[in-house]
Amino acid sequence: MFKSKNVQTAAHEFLHSFALPHSFTNSEADAKAQFTYEYAKTENIMDYSHHIPETRYNLWKWQWVIANNNTK
Repeated sequence: MFKSKNVQTAAHEFLHSFALPHSFTNSEADAKAQFTYEYAKTENIMDYSHHIPETRYNLWKWQWVIANNNTK
């Protein structure tokens, strides 16, 4: 299903279900996004840095706040 899947893909996709956007600016990023970062430059799970390849393993505090606010 995902051509470039790796061990972080499931976590990345699961976190989208908590309304977390990608961490980089793109067409999927919210136009009102308070924080966006350059594509494939972080270890953030919501980045696509696995393409360079870099292991994605963290979330930032603002992402935890969004995810926690979207758990019901």
